[in-house]
Amino acid sequence: MRPPVWSRTVCLAIALVTKATASPGPAAAQEGASPSYLRDRGTGIATSMFGTYVSRGQLLLYPFVAYSLDRNREYQPAALGYGLRQDFRGRFRSVEGQIFMAAIAS
Repeated sequence: MRPPVWSRTVCLAIALVTKATASPGPAAAQEGASPSYLRDRGTGIATSMFGTYVSRGQLLLYPFVAYSLDRNREYQPAALGYGLRQDFRGRFRSVEGQIFMAAIAS
């Protein structure tokens, strides 16, 4: 089963907005020379995502969607809090969506 059309549209819109707002302009390359220890990140602040830095005036959006479908999922009602200790098989579908956002006001 495919995710709903609206979720794909929302993800596409977020990706386009992120590309338009997060890409540095040519002026960023012409700023003053940074110390050698800032070579890989500039003057940005580290986020909780590994190797990602945000500078003043930047907006970082990272949308994430995961879709899972299993037509032969094994489960045991005892693991869900019910008393039956017999294994069953059934259909399982899950959709997960997350958005990571980081910004520093200018």
